[in-house]
Amino acid sequence: MAVYNGFKYPQFPSHLPPLDILSERLISPRIPFMQIRRLRHVNGQYGILGQIINVPVDVDTMIKSLPRNVDDDYCINVHIKRKQIHKSSYLQGIINKRTIKTWLQFLLATPLYTMYEIKMDQSFFDNNSISTEIPLEDISEHIPIEESLTAQQHTLSWDEEQYLCIAPGEQNVPRSLLFDEHAEELSFPSIYLGEFRRFREGIKATPFMMASSELRRSDRRAVTPHHLLYVAMKIMRLRVRDSLTIAFKHVVEKKLSSFGKYYVVEYFKRIEFQHRGSPHAHILLWLNNAPIDAMGNDKIDAITLIDNLISVSSEEASGNIKLQTHKHTFTCYKRIGANGPQKCRFEAPFMPSRSTIILSPIQKEEPGFRDYFNQYKSIRVKLENKDYLDMDDFYKDNNILSDDHYHNILRAGINRPRVFLNASHVRNGTIPLIHSF
Repeated sequence: MAVYNGFKYPQFPSHLPPLDILSERLISPRIPFMQIRRLRHVNGQYGILGQIINVPVDVDTMIKSLPRNVDDDYCINVHIKRKQIHKSSYLQGIINKRTIKTWLQFLLATPLYTMYEIKMDQSFFDNNSISTEIPLEDISEHIPIEESLTAQQHTLSWDEEQYLCIAPGEQNVPRSLLFDEHAEELSFPSIYLGEFRRFREGIKATPFMMASSELRRSDRRAVTPHHLLYVAMKIMRLRVRDSLTIAFKHVVEKKLSSFGKYYVVEYFKRIEFQHRGSPHAHILLWLNNAPIDAMGNDKIDAITLIDNLISVSSEEASGNIKLQTHKHTFTCYKRIGANGPQKCRFEAPFMPSRSTIILSPIQKEEPGFRDYFNQYKSIRVKLENKDYLDMDDFYKDNNILSDDHYHNILRAGINRPRVFLNASHVRNGTIPLIHSF
């Protein structure tokens, strides 16, 4: 881990001003959302809560949100949030536009920013004057030097309700640290200065080797709580990934199957970790006597299999019905824009059915599609706020003439083949999820 082998930082330019964590986030193509907490009863030490959410952002879009009618020498109160609707802020503080401009002018010419085609509108660098639209006296105050030796300039005086709030990663899909090759360099430009980490030919540098080297260097630019905990979580996730194995397994014992004649012949299982570290399994089962053509000749056999193995009846639940019941939370609407309809992305409440059926979508060109689709949307709104005793009551209240009429309504509301389970009793807000036995 010698300097000769490439374990060193790029030279820090003397004209670059110090960069705080908030300003660094505004010029970083990656924002690593992580919860850093000061440890109780431990002086000067920090810990990380949960996992790191690595979100790519557009630097140009983020910088354009800064007010243009404020001179470079003035400071701005900025709050960065994960989402605009959140009450709390991920980061908040005072930034200086001149610091942002100086760093961006330097970084845009670096190899890393050039390779990722990170560009800025030139008007941001050219605009260096105060607009006359807003009087300076209305948004600023002059702080006497005798009151504060550090306040030798005008500073925007915004209260808690008057600050610039941005959520640059709200509509972006997070990227895994395992596959985002330069996530660390793009997240901490104040450390790596937009340069790739290059090592001498023949040196295979691992993340652990790089972290160990940075901890021991006389240049302490990377020894901050945010960076150290970021690297620690990255190394831990890499080690967990390397320890996982994937394999097909053949089931020999058939007598212990809870599926009866549909016992498991083979299965495939993959363990994955969510962004906050919670493990979950994706399991694919090969069942004995399973129908092959569920949408064709084997549809009746497929429905029989579903009825034997799956139920949405609360009376047949294992006792933990609350754990199998859907309740709307903010995650139901997290992929919906601010102006979009508030529709649960899990499509709850679930549409009831007299019996288990398998339906394919109706084509938009077919006669009556628009009427069926409008009725489908109307039924979903009613299910959110109304209870029904049985299917007859449900049909009567929604002007459904017959089972065939209802099936056409369901077909107009789906965009792929779907199974509707036998669920005759549906309550608003407490709709059972699929429960397997």
